[in-house]
Amino acid sequence: MKDIPQNVNHIKHQQLLASDYDIEVAFLEGMATRFIGFHKTTAKKVAWVHTDLLNLHWTKRYFENDREEERCYSLFDKIVFVSGNALVNFEKLFTVDTPKLVVHNPIDKKTIVQKSKETVNKDTFTICSVNRLIDHKRVDLLINAVSLLKADGIDFELWIVGEGDERENLNLLVKTNGLEKHVVFHGFKENPYPYMRTADIFAITSKAEGMSLVVCEALCLGKPIISSNVMGLAELLDNGRYGMLVEQSEKEVYEGMKRLISDKALCADYEQRALERAEMFNKEKIMNEVYEVINF
Repeated sequence: MKDIPQNVNHIKHQQLLASDYDIEVAFLEGMATRFIGFHKTTAKKVAWVHTDLLNLHWTKRYFENDREEERCYSLFDKIVFVSGNALVNFEKLFTVDTPKLVVHNPIDKKTIVQKSKETVNKDTFTICSVNRLIDHKRVDLLINAVSLLKADGIDFELWIVGEGDERENLNLLVKTNGLEKHVVFHGFKENPYPYMRTADIFAITSKAEGMSLVVCEALCLGKPIISSNVMGLAELLDNGRYGMLVEQSEKEVYEGMKRLISDKALCADYEQRALERAEMFNKEKIMNEVYEVINF
């Protein structure tokens, strides 16, 4: 709440039912979409979809069945997707006539770079991963992959920034693999950018993503990226042009990281390509697209 600008009025959710608006936006799939969709009102309604619901249908818990969720989306005037692949897979899951469009997440590159300048010390080749520690982010896959780096005698550290329900299981996995000296849990950080900037590479091993905000941020910081080859991430990295895509297996992730550790020229090439890709996150351009969305 403290991050909401002072010139923006905000009210508690209990007051929403008694309020009249011109436009109502469900800026997240799931509960927010259900609430806005079934809210009886004359306002125009917009739904935002941030993930690949075909491969990660986490919103099921909020609806009696898929048909009720489909009906909910049909009550909106527009549906916005943060990636083209999120839209494609939505249409494989639901048949909804509502107008659909793609608007990428707005990224404040200047602020990210500025906030990344805090000093973080490191002593060896470092891999950084910023995640909610939940099942579909597959941080366990990343930990198992780096255990193979240790078996090769490679000196490295894996920094894991974030918190979540899987923290205890991941701690146990680190101990089981004897990785206590290699894996560092930094917990939740309001400003993760110094860790991302200081690390040598950025890693993400999710089993499904829409348009990953943290990968967008890593691109803005010019990080070589190793990523699982799933639709949203493949789209963002242009099928491997702007970051290394690997299949979701310990061996593939391990081999990709080993290449980046041993090949400085490859890392430098990915750094340059990351900065090139970051140019797509033009905040002013994307905000103009957002204004068009709410221009009824």
